[in-house]
Amino acid sequence: MVLPGIQVEKIADIPSDLKGRLIDLAEALPGLGWIGLPNGEFLYHSKALVALTGMPTEEQVQRDENGDFNWKATVETEEYERLSSAWFTAVETERDLEVTHRIRAIDGSFRWLRSQARPQRDEAGKVIYWLGISIDIHDAMTAMEQSQANESRLEKLIDAVPSALWAAAANGEPTHINRALSEQTGIRIDELTSKDSSVLAQAIAKAIHPDDAANVDAALQYSFLTGTPFKLKYRQLRADGRYGWISGQANALRDADGDIVQWYGVCQDIDEEVLAQEALREREARVRLAVDALPGLVWMCSPLGEPTYYNRRLEEWSGIAPRDFLSSRKALLSTAIQLIIHPDDQAAVEKSMRASFASGEAWLMRFRQRRADGVWRWMEGRMEALRAKNGEITQWYGLELDIDQEVRGQESLRLAQEKLSRAAQYAAMAELSASIAHEVSQPLASLVASASAGQRWLEMSPPNIERARMSADSALRDATIASDVVKRVRALFQNRIYERHPDDLNKIIVAVCGILSEELSAAGVSVIYDLFPDLPVVVIDAVHIQQVLVNLFRNASEAMSETAAHSKTITVRTRSTSDGIAVEIEDAGPGISDVERIFNPFFTTKADGMGMGLSICRSVLYSHNGRLWAENTVGGAKVSFTLPVGEPDEPRLTESRS
Repeated sequence: MVLPGIQVEKIADIPSDLKGRLIDLAEALPGLGWIGLPNGEFLYHSKALVALTGMPTEEQVQRDENGDFNWKATVETEEYERLSSAWFTAVETERDLEVTHRIRAIDGSFRWLRSQARPQRDEAGKVIYWLGISIDIHDAMTAMEQSQANESRLEKLIDAVPSALWAAAANGEPTHINRALSEQTGIRIDELTSKDSSVLAQAIAKAIHPDDAANVDAALQYSFLTGTPFKLKYRQLRADGRYGWISGQANALRDADGDIVQWYGVCQDIDEEVLAQEALREREARVRLAVDALPGLVWMCSPLGEPTYYNRRLEEWSGIAPRDFLSSRKALLSTAIQLIIHPDDQAAVEKSMRASFASGEAWLMRFRQRRADGVWRWMEGRMEALRAKNGEITQWYGLELDIDQEVRGQESLRLAQEKLSRAAQYAAMAELSASIAHEVSQPLASLVASASAGQRWLEMSPPNIERARMSADSALRDATIASDVVKRVRALFQNRIYERHPDDLNKIIVAVCGILSEELSAAGVSVIYDLFPDLPVVVIDAVHIQQVLVNLFRNASEAMSETAAHSKTITVRTRSTSDGIAVEIEDAGPGISDVERIFNPFFTTKADGMGMGLSICRSVLYSHNGRLWAENTVGGAKVSFTLPVGEPDEPRLTESRS
């Protein structure tokens, strides 16, 4: 409202019609309106403002004996001094007024207001009155104060956390570095005051290793731009001037609408871990150099059983390097086995290796492997697990030895033994022939005598038919006996080396002990049975297995020749295992002086022994796809063997032990 030519200094001088129009103007304002005079006095406070404070306009515009306005009672003392000073400064300078303050409401509470006033001028530019408005901003100010309080509490909480933390605004500019991070780096955010670059750029330049600064900046900028979490390992400057490795991470805090309002990050010290890993890698490199220099074929597998390393000698021997199967889509172990193991042995090798990986037990097996020149060679593979202090497997280490000559020597020995056994049969033919002649001569002589008697009974006059018939019956009986003798001799020379049938191992053991009962009793030896009931049947050559058991029982008995009579016991056990059926024969003798060599051909500890018994036993069991071994116990020695359960396979010389 413009009132040209009107200039008043006192409320009493204002014409009533002008005063009414100014009051209407104050009431028409959207907030808490009020009117001021050019000299700083107040003309009117709107009804809304009066309702808020409970103080009528007539009372508010008056002054007390000190010259203070009565509305001083609606604000705090410090607030009045600031408000009155701002008001009179605006009046004196004739410039707009804008001030934020609190005012006491009629209920005694204080509310935040933003008061603004603008001088109204006449055509000559002279101030004729002040038009003012106060807007209630209490809710906004309360929210801001609460936010500031929350932020202050959060900063205190962050400072109290022992981890190195930082906070940044939505645009990525750092706003806070907690005490732990400041102590770790020696950097304070209030020290980053350069106007030539952002706070973030200064922090990176000051705290991050020069070789890592570009990567850190790029990763942070990408996260701030896309809102994706930040995660990176880098070197950070420490307060002592050295650089240490850090695992830096940051995530965005979002509001209900999903907008980013803050970033929070952590700097985790991993320097010792990284240095330990580097030292471990250096040690592994040295170990690999040493392994490459070993004269054996060495390889390594992960805890899950996947090949990770072949030493140089194994690569040269097999002509296969890890890179040759790493590109395969199949499992690495399966691929490696298919590349170098004989097709007939692949399934058994992989099955037994995976069983060891699953159980954590050591692995030992014999198999055929192709050499770089294409020749298949018998190998013995061994594998052990490397464990951490908590028992967890960290690596598998394997070693292969070329035992082709040994295996082929054993095969030749077995064949020689079979030929020797056949030759022994032939060598005994003279003695057998004499025995056979004696056996056959008796029924033949009786047959001749009966025939002659029958003839005489028939030549009598009259012929004695009854006696002749009795002589004929005797001749028939003697002929049948002679025929049976011939049949037994014929069966003796039939060759049935590989004929095998399902059989009960417990029954065979009991039968063998029955055969040897008189011999064992004569030696003062008793047998203790610990036989597992309901054993699965095994497909075997029963005669060969009986020969093995007889040999082992006799060895156990002879080993106790010097043992006290009351202690001469042989304990025989059977049990079902993952490899099939296991048999243990344990004696109470002095033990075995050389456990490793007793299975070698011609090695014996007996004064009159040939050293072939245990070697033949092992060959027999290998031909059944079983295995045989010995060990000393606390009170003697124990010899054990295993036989697989199931359908018979082609006889092989493969020992599998895991």
